[in-house]
Amino acid sequence: MPGFTLNSDYSTYSARGLLDRVTGTALHPIELGVVAGMVLPIAIALAMQQQDRPVLRKWGPVGLVALALPASVSRSALLSAVTGFVVFAFFLPRRQRITAFVLLPIGALAQFIVRPGYLGTLVGYVSQGGDDPSVATRLNDYELVEQLVSEKPLLGSGGGTYIASNAFDILDNQYLKGLIELGLLGATGLFAWLLLPALYALAARRRSADPRLRTIAAALAGSASSGAVCSATFDSLSFNMYAGVYALVVGAIGACWVLASREQPLPQSASLLQKG
Repeated sequence: MPGFTLNSDYSTYSARGLLDRVTGTALHPIELGVVAGMVLPIAIALAMQQQDRPVLRKWGPVGLVALALPASVSRSALLSAVTGFVVFAFFLPRRQRITAFVLLPIGALAQFIVRPGYLGTLVGYVSQGGDDPSVATRLNDYELVEQLVSEKPLLGSGGGTYIASNAFDILDNQYLKGLIELGLLGATGLFAWLLLPALYALAARRRSADPRLRTIAAALAGSASSGAVCSATFDSLSFNMYAGVYALVVGAIGACWVLASREQPLPQSASLLQKG
């Protein structure tokens, strides 16, 4: 448009090492991979409960979601998938939990077979440690964040006001960005938004006696945990797909909480009022 300039150009593919990273309908391959990792436990939980559907219709969506992980060539995607799956599997019934952890390495092996070079690329970037430019940039952000937070410690500079002046000042950490923009007071709300939903999902699971609801709550806990953990690896709420999916997960957790609450017996006084 007249008067505007192009800030950045996100293409469908971008190179990383010897591989091409897929962006899809996301803004960045990292967002695609993280969201896929968040959705994966939900897709598995639904496949487990749809006994009347053919195998392909049940597990096909799981396979398609899983394909986005190696396609993104992202360490954050792997972190998201592992976090979500482990939290979900840990709170399954004993037999299903054992099966899930047995299948975990098989699924990981399938990821590397589907995308040749994926394992070598990730291992290469992980082995660089602090020498990796993306890691080094993240580690060097703390001094800048400390300086900016000290200038306006309580209320921050305002939501959406932090704009990196160069590539080295890109935070890639939603928690640090929240501290700068919202201050110590406002950041408590951000931390609650990112950290509490997983705990409420597990609480809803514990309160419910319905096996189906308990499975879904465990999957949502894994999804919310993925979103919370990976928010430390990129400025997650700056990406529309992540923000929308995470909000949907939080809403579903609220629904689980309400359904689990309805299973609890009413206090005697409330029962008498209803009868009256």
